[in-house]
Amino acid sequence: RTRRAAITDALWPDLDPERARANLSVTLTHLRQLLEPERRRGEPAFHLRQQGDVLLLQPDPSSVVDLWAMQHHIEAAKTLADHGRHDEAVAELSAVASAWVGELLVDLRGVDAFDAELRGLDRSVADAVATLAEWSLARDDAARAADAAHVLLRHDPHDERAHGVLIGSHLHTGDLTGAQAAADRCEEALASLGVG
Repeated sequence: RTRRAAITDALWPDLDPERARANLSVTLTHLRQLLEPERRRGEPAFHLRQQGDVLLLQPDPSSVVDLWAMQHHIEAAKTLADHGRHDEAVAELSAVASAWVGELLVDLRGVDAFDAELRGLDRSVADAVATLAEWSLARDDAARAADAAHVLLRHDPHDERAHGVLIGSHLHTGDLTGAQAAADRCEEALASLGVG
C-alpha cells in the first residue's frame, strides 16, 4: 500500500512531477501485463489495484513472494515461541534461513526513499537467523547452529553473533582446533572494521 507520489518521488526524484507520473503510468501498464497476461483491456486488475491515489499489491494464494513468506515465517516463529512451542518456532526460523539466498529487494538498493525500510528488513531477517543459530546451539543442535551462522556470515562477514555461535558449536562438539580457527576468523573480521 503506497501512494503514487511516494513511488514517483522514490523512482524518479529528478523528473518534474508530470513526467514522473507518465513514467509510473507506463511502468504500471507493463507490470500489470506481466502479472496478469490473460487480463483483457479495461478489465479490473486483481494483483495491482488502485484506490484513489494509493496502489496496492494484492497477494494471491497461488503466487509465492519470497519476502512475504519470510516475513510470515518470522511472525509465526515469534507467536510459537511466545506460546512455548520452540520446536515449531525453530522450524519456522529454519525456513527463513533456507529462503535467505541473496540480498533482499536488490533493485531498491540505493533508492534513498527505501533505505530505512530495507535496513529494517535486513535486520529482521538477520535477527531471525541469529535467533535460530543461538536457539539451536542452546538445544544441543550444533550442526544446525553452525549452518545458520554460516548463512548469517554469507550476508555479513562481521556478524558477531554468528561468529560466537560458530565458536560455541565447535566447543560443543569438542573441536578445540575448529573453535580456535573460528575465533581467529572473528578477530580478523573485527580487525577489518578497526575493532579489537
